[in-house]
Amino acid sequence: MTRRSEPLTTAHDVVRESVSYYPAPAADAASSVDTEGPGVLASRPVQIWGLGLMGLSLATALVAEGFTVFGQDADEAAEAYAAQQGVHIGIVRDPGFCILAVPPDAVETALADAWPHLAGDTVLTDLTSVKGRVLPLLRELPASQPVVSSHPMAGNEQGGRLSFRPDLFRDRLWALIPVPGHPVPWGAMARLVGPLGARLTSVDGEHHDRIAAVTSHVPYVSALCLSSLLATLPDEGRGLLGPGFLGATRTAQAPSALWSEILLANRESVAGALSALRGELKRWEEALDTGSASELMGRIEAVRVRRRALSGG
Repeated sequence: MTRRSEPLTTAHDVVRESVSYYPAPAADAASSVDTEGPGVLASRPVQIWGLGLMGLSLATALVAEGFTVFGQDADEAAEAYAAQQGVHIGIVRDPGFCILAVPPDAVETALADAWPHLAGDTVLTDLTSVKGRVLPLLRELPASQPVVSSHPMAGNEQGGRLSFRPDLFRDRLWALIPVPGHPVPWGAMARLVGPLGARLTSVDGEHHDRIAAVTSHVPYVSALCLSSLLATLPDEGRGLLGPGFLGATRTAQAPSALWSEILLANRESVAGALSALRGELKRWEEALDTGSASELMGRIEAVRVRRRALSGG
């Protein structure tokens, strides 16, 4: 795969190729700009592949901070909508950052499409919530390429471009997952997410998907299960939906196509977390059947204290 010699002005000029190996960018493609030096984002645009909820939220947040952002999406309607929000539509050569904001199954194609247009110092990252398929793809890239996988802990239950929010990442954790063989470009990523109000953290690739299963994917399945219990209630029970139920089931409204893809991509870790949850539910059932009021209160209090610690309480 070789880089094109002329700048691209539209997202539809790209010839899509299927590749399994990513050669290093041509020597003349490397920029003299150090990705760890000051002003990298101010002097070079950001390229975002995928203009759904995450991609468009990130694009508009960066535009609001004065950055030049180019966006590309397979859906022309998504591109048209992004253009209305101030995003340049097209593929730019030698961006300072290239961000793959596509679902897990689309990362390989997006990476193959993006690669010919990157400089040797372009910082490459993805935003997927499952890394089992992504990290092996990124590991194939030349060791000289700045690359790290990302998982911003942000989103909403509506999903899709129409639900974008420039403040989606404010006060949220943004996890960096190191790619074996590639140093983590901490300084560059801090300059990317810092203006958005996000806080960087790091998660080992071997642990990420198991953690995400407990903190994100199984809570979604739990929301589906609780929502399904409504069918067991008499009609008047729907008038007693308190904030606890509504909060716990909020994510059940999320797009089914995306979530089925996420659950299948992380099926092993999700299945393990569901098994652990069944064990927890069984212990609570047993506590109700055989435990005294004091024992039940002690169990509740122990969990309450652990949960409060997460909020700094």
